[in-house]
Amino acid sequence: MLTEKQKQTIIETMRPYHPTKIGVFKNDDRELGLLYSIDHPSGVDAVTLWNALEKILQKKIDFIDFDEIDAQHSFFQKEIIENQDIFYSNGREQSHSREAKNYSI
Repeated sequence: MLTEKQKQTIIETMRPYHPTKIGVFKNDDRELGLLYSIDHPSGVDAVTLWNALEKILQKKIDFIDFDEIDAQHSFFQKEIIENQDIFYSNGREQSHSREAKNYSI
């Protein structure tokens, strides 16, 4: 589970990229699975953001756009969906998070 400080750090780091949704699907000592959706995606911005978050959090991050779960991560799709914990949505922090998106599995 992410601490409130870690969540705030992620939100503040992502804020310039206009996130619409942020969540986590995996968190252990070495690695963090981070889900995101940004308003104006750009490949360069996503890579820059990914690198910044890894440096700040000092963890390897699996950085996955919500829109790419179906297409690029179908093998792990069920695990990602079942374990996702959304902590930021539509400009607001989420106090209790479990949100399941209706994907066909």
